[in-house]
Amino acid sequence: MMPVAVVSEPAAPKMLHADKADIEFKNLDFNYGEKPVLHNINLTVKSGQLVALVGASGSGKTSLLRCINLLTTPERGRIVIGGEPIFDKFNIEPQIERALDRKVWLKSGGYLVFDQAEALTAIDVNTGRFVGKHNQDETVLKTNLEAVEEVVLLVHHREIRGKFRHSASPT
Repeated sequence: MMPVAVVSEPAAPKMLHADKADIEFKNLDFNYGEKPVLHNINLTVKSGQLVALVGASGSGKTSLLRCINLLTTPERGRIVIGGEPIFDKFNIEPQIERALDRKVWLKSGGYLVFDQAEALTAIDVNTGRFVGKHNQDETVLKTNLEAVEEVVLLVHHREIRGKFRHSASPT
């Protein structure tokens, strides 16, 4: 039997398009856990230019796009859009500070309290200033529904993770 060489398909390109302003990546570093994914990235995409990011799986294409979409925060470096740092342009610093505060206010006037211990993060939902329109049950329900949406985002931003033990025996 003749040996067969397997040739893998090249990775699908990720597109980056600078629509109305130049996008600059300056000395950008990003690690995924302990693994460096982006190191000292310097790239300028001129307004109107379309760039295809091509590379093997795990080479950092998606991580770079996640940085510009503010889904991931780089370890070092800056992203500048139209001459303005991305965090300034979109007023990110106050949002990060708010997301990391122990007490996080909800739009309704309720609030969340995050208490972290070594093996547990407790999230307390409080109705606060929100008194509702009809009765206490309705107030609690509305506050809890608003809290669920906010907690999902904040757990992601705070990188709160759990380790789950699974045992086949009930003892």
